[in-house]
Amino acid sequence: MTHQKTFLEFFAGGGMARLGLGDSWCCLFANDMDPQKCASYRANFGDDHLIEGDVSALSPKDLPKQRADLVWGSFPCQDLSLAGARAGMKAKRSGAFFGFWRHVENLHQQGRAPRLIALENVTGLLSSNEGRDFAVICASLAALDYRISAMVLDARAFTPQSRPRLFILGFGPDATPAEAASPNEVTSPLALRDAYQMLPPSVKKQWAWMAPTPGMQRNIRLSDIIDWHAKDWHTKEQTDALLSMMNNTQRARLDAIIRNGARRAGAAFRRTRSEDGKTVQRLEARFDGLAGCLRTPAGGSSRQIIIAIENGAVRTRLITPREAARLMGLRDDYILPTSATAALKLCGDGVCVPVVQWRDHIDASAGTTARCRCGVTKRVHTPKPRTDVFTPEKRSEIMRAVKSRDTKPEVALRKALFALGYRYRLNVKTLPGKPDIVFPKYRTVIFMHGCFWHGHSCKRGKRVPKTNTDYWVEKIARNKARDRKNTAALKKLGWRVITIWECKLKDLDPATIAIRN
Repeated sequence: MTHQKTFLEFFAGGGMARLGLGDSWCCLFANDMDPQKCASYRANFGDDHLIEGDVSALSPKDLPKQRADLVWGSFPCQDLSLAGARAGMKAKRSGAFFGFWRHVENLHQQGRAPRLIALENVTGLLSSNEGRDFAVICASLAALDYRISAMVLDARAFTPQSRPRLFILGFGPDATPAEAASPNEVTSPLALRDAYQMLPPSVKKQWAWMAPTPGMQRNIRLSDIIDWHAKDWHTKEQTDALLSMMNNTQRARLDAIIRNGARRAGAAFRRTRSEDGKTVQRLEARFDGLAGCLRTPAGGSSRQIIIAIENGAVRTRLITPREAARLMGLRDDYILPTSATAALKLCGDGVCVPVVQWRDHIDASAGTTARCRCGVTKRVHTPKPRTDVFTPEKRSEIMRAVKSRDTKPEVALRKALFALGYRYRLNVKTLPGKPDIVFPKYRTVIFMHGCFWHGHSCKRGKRVPKTNTDYWVEKIARNKARDRKNTAALKKLGWRVITIWECKLKDLDPATIAIRN
């Protein structure tokens, strides 16, 4: 029998919190009322601890007798979201929190209160009902003698999706939060600080700001996770109709990307806007490497549109369930519902897996380790939690697609040099290292190095991936050693060597001046 911390997962959905917590945690209980989410949960984890039904209809007998280290609750957000009707905690869906909290109170009365409580919801909770809904939750925690903290984490630090979410944390008497003297601006934005100021004095006394958290950077962009070879692209007429809905600024940005010739992926929503007193429908897109926040598929505009730009052509289509799953940090071996609508709902309602994984790392010292008495859970399928959303095969495919030549910075520099009257050859195979640009007349070569791949001293070059760290450290060390060897060999043959770093190409003028000198 192994030692594991234990947890109860309310509003479990497809088990994303369970995946994020990983094998060091043992699930004693899970509950959700959505039949298709429960079916997916069973397909991935079995149903030994899953109870399907309304949380308010559960009885104390349904909960395990063992005291759990953690209670997780990602309660419904529809009545709290800025995109919804904002009915607040008094409404039926988000009001399910109170049915859930009744069970927490019963555990407390029975001397089985969890050491930790983690609640997750949209950031709209901070301003819902003018901040009173957030205050009600914090007061509920304080009434059970929990120290309280909260933080906002955005999935964009882990996956290519903009998805800020509020995490409210309760620490029991035998759990100690990592406190800070003042709020951290990254995880404690102004909305959270304002909501804190509205708390009653008695609740504020039990509040703890979390210590500044280490940075986390994703290693994939939206273009990495979409299926470029999908078969369900829109017709040219459908794509043209969608693009015609862009405003002038957005269309100019799209046209500039097309002219550049780069391979890019964007994500867009259809929005209804009021312009000059008229109601118009707009296609609002982003091309920053991120998708917008996934939503449940209710309503025609809530499903994102993928815009793929390649070789000067534009294609559009709806995002697929598997792509949505990748944005949530689910690996490709995770079993989704067979219905596209159900799969998109599971993803849109869920919590991002790598965020939970990272959140667990922060809280790991807060709970005590207990022996799991639940026995071995039988699992039909066990998708292992990883920060990398891809299987090893998919990650290899992505890495093979990374360009080693004709990258965007290379093309930009070559155009600038040509405009200055320089003539050159490209990637001469007979020279050591196959330099990117060769000036035979001046017996000079240029290597254009990506900062990350060649270990530059800049911020990006110093970044060490959080996953598969040993592999990347060794790989970049080999790249640097090969660069030194190639430079030495070229100099021995009488060639001058210039290295241009990717970070320096944001402004072409200094680079071209250096080359001219």
